[in-house]
Amino acid sequence: IITITPSFFEVTIEPSQIRVLQTKISNSTKDNLKVNISAKDIRISSSKSAELILLEPENNSPASWISFDKTEITLEPDEETILNATLSVPLIKDSSDLRPIITFDVSTKSNDNGAVSINTRFLTNIYFNIESVDNKNLLTQLNISGFNVKNSVVLYPYASFEIKYDNPTNFFLKPRGSISIYDQKGKRLST
Repeated sequence: IITITPSFFEVTIEPSQIRVLQTKISNSTKDNLKVNISAKDIRISSSKSAELILLEPENNSPASWISFDKTEITLEPDEETILNATLSVPLIKDSSDLRPIITFDVSTKSNDNGAVSINTRFLTNIYFNIESVDNKNLLTQLNISGFNVKNSVVLYPYASFEIKYDNPTNFFLKPRGSISIYDQKGKRLST
């Protein structure tokens, strides 16, 4: 088994700041593994299936903000190493809906006895919040564009909620919090 930790990063950073993200890569297999590391841009399609689309970095796109201390690693059995990824956000940011992702393309080193090589791709997401004077209150700009309830709280013991947000900013926002349920008189029933 190959282990890559952490599986995602949550980073708060200001423009022109530099942050080093460390990833531990461990090889618990009995094979030598070759790992190629790169940064890609990711876009979530607008279709109902929410397909993830990996794109090569372009000039000033979020993936272009990431550099690595090494882009290729060979791990012996039971060996581990630390990868340093440097995130450097420019003063002028990309205005697209892209976010960066680190890809780890893992393959077994081919040997002379004709064994089949195995190729696998691992992804590490980077969720970041870019703080500056201009965007300290980005979350207040989120607008609820839809709210649906499946089942009724009155008729069923469980109900499902779906909330759709419009994000007018050019940052990936990850809302967090709780939902409180009130009756018609304004009395809170649950959170």
